[in-house]
Amino acid sequence: VLGVTISVGLVGFLTIRVMRKDLEAQIATNHLLLARSLGAHVEQYLDDAMGVVRMTAQLPAVRDLSSIPLIREDIKGVPREVDRPKRDVINYVLDNYGQFAYMIQVTGDVGNTIVLEPWEYQLELQRLDFGFRDWFQGVLSRKDTYISEVYISSSQQEPVVAIAHPIVE
Repeated sequence: VLGVTISVGLVGFLTIRVMRKDLEAQIATNHLLLARSLGAHVEQYLDDAMGVVRMTAQLPAVRDLSSIPLIREDIKGVPREVDRPKRDVINYVLDNYGQFAYMIQVTGDVGNTIVLEPWEYQLELQRLDFGFRDWFQGVLSRKDTYISEVYISSSQQEPVVAIAHPIVE
């Protein structure tokens, strides 16, 4: 009886040990597949958002920079009634592409705000210039689409990632 008990106990112990290793391996494989799937989803999301930003930056209304002399410090950009076609394009993108909380266009020299939509965000800005942001510096140096590191948005006061694209004439 003692021999049978020891044999059954040993077989049970070895079975549990083998099953545990198999289960751990299966869990690790599942986590890896999940991480890869999530990574691919995030990459697709950012690729889609970059495409929208690139497309928007090529539109004639957005490329029009004639309102730069009308930038005002008190409203951190141009007045709401100025650049109406540009604001309409930006609002169309905001309404139809859920990736974006807001869109901003800045000057190419020091990063002064031209327009920011939604308009209320422009009025809530604490500063006019964005030349210090990594997305501004990155897009200047690359002269192509740039995705920033996560930073705290001055208009939303929460973490965001910026996707910037230069408007080159």
